[in-house]
Amino acid sequence: ILKLTRNERLQFEQAGREEEAAEAYIRENDLIAKVDGRRRTRVIYSSLKCVSDYFQNPKKVACVAILFILVSSFIFSISGITPSGGTEQSWRAGKFFSVETIEEFGDALYFSVVTFTTLGYGDYTPSNIISRIVTIFLSIGGLLLASLFLVTLVKRYGR
Repeated sequence: ILKLTRNERLQFEQAGREEEAAEAYIRENDLIAKVDGRRRTRVIYSSLKCVSDYFQNPKKVACVAILFILVSSFIFSISGITPSGGTEQSWRAGKFFSVETIEEFGDALYFSVVTFTTLGYGDYTPSNIISRIVTIFLSIGGLLLASLFLVTLVKRYGR
């Protein structure tokens, strides 16, 4: 079955039918994951399928990156970030829909995008240990997801 799926993918690629070739590539890698019995490889394959459909879906990678930025922005708006002036920005109880909360979420979103893209302007800093841990994961995730996005673009459209 694996050999037939591989031949199907190759024929779709030669015919220039990119969508079908990408779907066949995903099926081929699913079969490889089933045949390969090593646990470590299955974890890697399942992670790659979850985030990028085995490097075939740049839209999925972009959606994961946007979701990652939004979740981290929400965490920053709760835990707090400190502007370079020194006053702390945090979520205050009872003011969920106030203008201050929208400004704080906007600041947190700005900080998340700047951290995700590894620009690091320095106008905001994490104010506590939770914010610092999220910042570490956000910057590492930004590097990995940006690289994965470029790989999926080249793999998908560079044939």
